[in-house]
Amino acid sequence: MQTVDPMERLILIAERIADKLHVIYVPTWERFMKYSNGIYVEIDDEAVRLKARQALAVEKKANPKVRVNTHSVNEIMAHIRDTRSHGPTDFDADRGRIINFTNGLYDRRTGRRGPHDPDYLSIRQVQTKYVEDAECPYIRGLFSQWVAPEDVDKLGEVLAWCLDNEYDVEAFVYLLGRGSNGKGTFTTILTEVLGPENVSGVSMQAMNRDKFAASGMYGKIANISNETSGVIDDNSRLMELTGGDMTQWERKFGHPWTDKNYTKQVFAGMSLPSIKSGVVSDGTGRRFEPIFFPNRFDGSVPKSEIIAKARKEYPGLVAWALRLLPGLKERNHFNNGMSIDEKVELYRLISDGVYLFSKFFTRDEGTYIEKQSLYVSYLELCTAYGLVTVGEYQFYRQFQRHLPMREARVPPSLSNEKVHAFKGISRLESGPQDRLSLLSCQLLQRKEYNVILEEYSVKSGKSVSPTSEDWTANRARDPAIAKAILRQAAEKKSDHPPGGYGTFVGDGKGGVKKEGSP
Repeated sequence: MQTVDPMERLILIAERIADKLHVIYVPTWERFMKYSNGIYVEIDDEAVRLKARQALAVEKKANPKVRVNTHSVNEIMAHIRDTRSHGPTDFDADRGRIINFTNGLYDRRTGRRGPHDPDYLSIRQVQTKYVEDAECPYIRGLFSQWVAPEDVDKLGEVLAWCLDNEYDVEAFVYLLGRGSNGKGTFTTILTEVLGPENVSGVSMQAMNRDKFAASGMYGKIANISNETSGVIDDNSRLMELTGGDMTQWERKFGHPWTDKNYTKQVFAGMSLPSIKSGVVSDGTGRRFEPIFFPNRFDGSVPKSEIIAKARKEYPGLVAWALRLLPGLKERNHFNNGMSIDEKVELYRLISDGVYLFSKFFTRDEGTYIEKQSLYVSYLELCTAYGLVTVGEYQFYRQFQRHLPMREARVPPSLSNEKVHAFKGISRLESGPQDRLSLLSCQLLQRKEYNVILEEYSVKSGKSVSPTSEDWTANRARDPAIAKAILRQAAEKKSDHPPGGYGTFVGDGKGGVKKEGSP
């Protein structure tokens, strides 16, 4: 009887394990992967080691000379590593044509669905069945409640964009609006349709600061993050991820590799993270894709009930998105989009409190505004609109870049005190009037803000300038504002109200008077 070389026997065992279980190895990630239900999933070394020991034990029953020891197990694992090795870019290689659904591989070119195949290396599978003629009237009805009629199809295109395994439409989607308006329910539906395991939640701040956090989105279909307002040092990483550039990825304890990003970026929030430099480039404007959720709901229908009804129509939502996909690919941009200049302006308004605050003013050489009250009123706007504040010195510098003004003293004819003021600007009686500023205020506003002075005079029942006591009672709840009050009181030690606009205007006779005075 012909004897089998011990090494050859171990090789045969390794081949049987790899063939039966469809096990492969990715050196870059230092991970074994196993084919399961249409995709390859990571498994730890112990799982492969256990299979090797079990296979050796079976072999030993037929041949007592077989050794079940660590050396034999290691040789089996080493053979699998050497012969079944793949790189990260081998997965979903035909991404422009194939979409992996739970019930098969959908070919976009033919419009047909075929069976799963372990020879097609895939790590992304949409966790919804493909049903060609399915519809989703309930979900489309939800969309029509959440957004304007012209944006309903855009929400469908967001899913279509995610299903497209390429990143030809270079964008990051930002769902904008206050709470209780459908944003969270939409992201929940989107996450469930794609599958939670196919969705990461890396914020803009994290992807720009933490190289390992960004790598957590590799191989995912979408990155969906509910942003909070904040500051990012720069957005170069975001531009790299959304621009089709080759990107370096690195996992902890793994080797770095280079590949394009195919994970779609979707964010949601009441405002946008501000960029530290204050510069919003045309590249940012071109990729920024806002979708507005202007309505608010009373919460009488539980979110769980809405999602339960929507789940029944997930195949219909997928089918609708696939019908929208050809048009999206042909245009290479979303439906009902804004111009680059408009999106740059909108991003600045929603992310930069100083810039938005400047829109409440206009040039006026006959007007004085008390210096520190200007800053405190800016803090109030940020509190009312949920925007990130900057320090007082930085505020004055930034404001003067947006709207030129100069320091001046209020003339003695107005005040016996030495009031430090800015000359050359006055507040707009009716607030900002341009379309994008009004839209930004509508999206951000948490409470009424017709320039805070007017708001507080209504509350107190007094004329233009409230008293110090009224101002403190109504405005000192925010820590940043309270800090400004204490600092101003320590520096000035004055009875002059620290809040509101100490505004002085020309009297038409070469003099000045306080606004609201006879």
